Amino acid sequence: MKTWALIPVRSFSTGKSRRGGLGAGRCDVARALFQHVHAVVAACPLLDGVLVATDDEQVGTIARELLLDDGRQPLSAIVDRGLDALVALDAQAALVVM
Repeated sequence: MKTWALIPVRSFSTGKSRRGGLGAGRCDVARALFQHVHAVVAACPLLDGVLVATDDEQVGTIARELLLDDGRQPLSAIVDRGLDALVALDAQAALVVM
């Protein structure tokens, strides 16, 4: 069974908005969390691939695969687009890792 992971990621500058008290450090926290999650998921031998759905090109420098979004859709729409892309890649199962 082909199983892929889908990691939806907002722009680092807009992500983790509930952590507003962190100021500029909020971007660093969002970037570090993404890098950690991506590294752990990418190392999983049970997955056939990792797709990152995002609204930010900067995320693409870290990700293996990139699905760009216009930034005006809610995260649920980004997830839906990512899952549609995985269907096109013939994935039979998906794990959405927030």
